[in-house]
Amino acid sequence: MSLLAQVAGRLQRNDLAQVVALFLAVMVVAITVNWPDGGARVNESWFAVAPLRNSLLAFLGLAYGAQHGAQPARQDPNGAGATALPKALSVRLTWLALLVIVLLTWPFELTAQAGSYPATPGYWPALVAPLTLTGFFGLGLLLGRLVRGPYSGVLLLITVPALLAGLVWTDFAFDLVIVNPWAGPLAVAPAYLAAMVVLSLVTLLAVRTPARGNPAASA
Repeated sequence: MSLLAQVAGRLQRNDLAQVVALFLAVMVVAITVNWPDGGARVNESWFAVAPLRNSLLAFLGLAYGAQHGAQPARQDPNGAGATALPKALSVRLTWLALLVIVLLTWPFELTAQAGSYPATPGYWPALVAPLTLTGFFGLGLLLGRLVRGPYSGVLLLITVPALLAGLVWTDFAFDLVIVNPWAGPLAVAPAYLAAMVVLSLVTLLAVRTPARGNPAASA
């Protein structure tokens, strides 16, 4: 089966299919609520839609990365009775499927940007979104490894939102933009870019194809 077909199959599974539907619904509501009325001359909806989209991508990356990080070396992708996949392949499929969500939601941000005339260069939000998803996915993998064990499911329900909230609060408290996904797309922030690149390396190492004859590399 081709990689494209595998990613499409991953997107069609119940968890991600529901996430896509919910994400798109949130974007529609966000644009509708923030879209200017007939008398407004300036469209400021982008300043709400872009941070919301980037924050949701960060949360998805962190949550799914943590889920994979807490799981054993071989995972059952489709339920009982299915052939288990090597962990590196399972992680890779989820990460690529999440990147598809980045592409699917990008038109909403572009629509919100029409008439907004933000000072932020157009390339910056487009660069930040996939890096945020990939970076927080890598952070989630590290978090999952930290809480791996019989109670990892319960611990992740607490630690994932707590970690994301803590990172956002830390940036706000010190007036920085290093790991705050809400502020990330609003202005060019080299420190945020550097942090996401470093965390993305964790993801890229996790999804690499293990060398032949070295199955332990995907553990």
